[in-house]
Amino acid sequence: MNALRIFLAAQGYAELGMFAEAHRELDALQKTHGHGLEILECRLCIYMGEKRWHEALLTTGEIRLICPHASSSYIHGAYCLHELKQTDEAKKLLLAGPASLKANPLYYYNLACYEATLGNLDAAKDYLKTSFQMDGTLEKIAFSDPDLSGLRKPST
Repeated sequence: MNALRIFLAAQGYAELGMFAEAHRELDALQKTHGHGLEILECRLCIYMGEKRWHEALLTTGEIRLICPHASSSYIHGAYCLHELKQTDEAKKLLLAGPASLKANPLYYYNLACYEATLGNLDAAKDYLKTSFQMDGTLEKIAFSDPDLSGLRKPST
């Protein structure tokens, strides 16, 4: 089986939640092709799907070593830190990312989540407003996001 087919099989397994099979495919691919960016990004998706936040965080660091301006490694790395209850570090990592992150509505949405979690509700509202202006579909997600519960008015 060629490398592309193995890679696609790993992605397919990951999308189906068949994480052990996805790991097995990537392990085989790494033996012949090393730890390239695409393989690391796929492995990251698998770890995140498995909620293996520490391994996912380490993988985002590996991605940044290979490609320091890979904006998704900052977004995913920060998310992993947040899931590991290190929200202040998550915010710092996201803010330290490349300028290209500011074109991504998830940058602002995640900052809103981190600020809300940290109790900085005014900053959270500002970031959330920016994210909604960039991508209105995030409003629907925000409605049920537990990280943003502090911004919702209590029902009377």
